Amino acid sequence: MTTESPNYFAPASRHAAEPPPEPPPAEPEAPKNAYGIAGLAAGGVGLLVSWIPMVGLLCTPLGLTGLALSSLGLVRFKRGEATNRTVSIAGIAVSAVGIVVALVMLAILGISSVVGGKLSYPADADEKHHIEFVVTVTTPAHVSYGAHDELLEDTIPPGTWRQTASYDTGGFPLNVTVDAPTNAADRLLCTILVDGKVVSSLTSAASATKNNVACTAPAN
Repeated sequence: MTTESPNYFAPASRHAAEPPPEPPPAEPEAPKNAYGIAGLAAGGVGLLVSWIPMVGLLCTPLGLTGLALSSLGLVRFKRGEATNRTVSIAGIAVSAVGIVVALVMLAILGISSVVGGKLSYPADADEKHHIEFVVTVTTPAHVSYGAHDELLEDTIPPGTWRQTASYDTGGFPLNVTVDAPTNAADRLLCTILVDGKVVSSLTSAASATKNNVACTAPAN
């Protein structure tokens, strides 16, 4: 009986010749920037409430917080510790806009509170009653004037100073006060006129304090 010798020169099988399959590509890492996201959220909330009168005042700390967090996120991106630069830039922009809007609304509210108070400055021709505050001094002086709980202030030079105002509904006191450096020779005169009639007038000669004089009258 004959035995066949193995053929050591036979070609390798097809499966043995093929290289092993390559592993699937790794999924890209999701962008991360926790500080930038937090800054954008804080700035966004601040921008939303910045348009609401009075409540918009809350936007200032929210906007500053958003600005700080977004800036920190941008710094971390430059260091290679974060991978989402866009969210930090958006947070900075939104926070800055919210702060500006809040400040503008605050300024508008401040102006309207003066115009919308008991008195309108200067006098509004459409309102029923007109007031004139008149002060005469021989030295520079400080003047406070207006409704008793809504006084405005001014610094005036020697001479005669006038300010007009108006109102529709009375029921509150009017006041003008003059303060000057202590000097017995200085003459201070204050006068309040309502609808062209003098309702209060006082000079420093009739006042117990020579460097101070005040006139008061009701706004009927």
